[in-house]
Amino acid sequence: MMPEANNSRVETGQVAEGMAEHRWRRAWLLGGLLLGIQPCSLFADWRVLAEADQSGDLTRRLATVDSDKGERLAIFKDAEQRVYGTFRLREGLQVLVADQCPTFRVDKRRPLALSGAEQQNCLSTAGEVTFHLGTVQEGRIASPVLLQLMNGNTASFRYRLEHVGYAEAAFNLQRSKQALAEVIGPDVEVEWR
Repeated sequence: MMPEANNSRVETGQVAEGMAEHRWRRAWLLGGLLLGIQPCSLFADWRVLAEADQSGDLTRRLATVDSDKGERLAIFKDAEQRVYGTFRLREGLQVLVADQCPTFRVDKRRPLALSGAEQQNCLSTAGEVTFHLGTVQEGRIASPVLLQLMNGNTASFRYRLEHVGYAEAAFNLQRSKQALAEVIGPDVEVEWR
């Protein structure tokens, strides 16, 4: 049914307003979706952070990445040239089982234990695990884990929580090589063994 001539301006104006509102809603929805997706890509990015003591002196640099669920993986080198990794649970998560270190796997490779036979390579607390990756000596470090972190696509950590059982965290390794080289030294050669 065609509108009458004298009402067509009103209806045309209403249609134009409705279309403008529809465009605004569509743009708002698209913007919301983009904003909702953007933080996920931010979590996948490796970044290099500097930690300072209370006096403001630089204590160490860390290469970090967060999982989509909020766990954090960080790699750093201390003053004695020892390279460590830390795996930290997200806030509010259950407590890690004491004295049990996670297993680690890059892509589809065989899982590796983060602790050696003597259990000296790994220290587990309620919400964090620190593990030794190797020591830089004469411009080289022998570390299969570090080498895999630098050259893989995804790293998975399987860990055990008190009263819950096993859980897993996955980290994107895209651009990890650049961030890790910045922390351990750009000229340091990483070897399998």
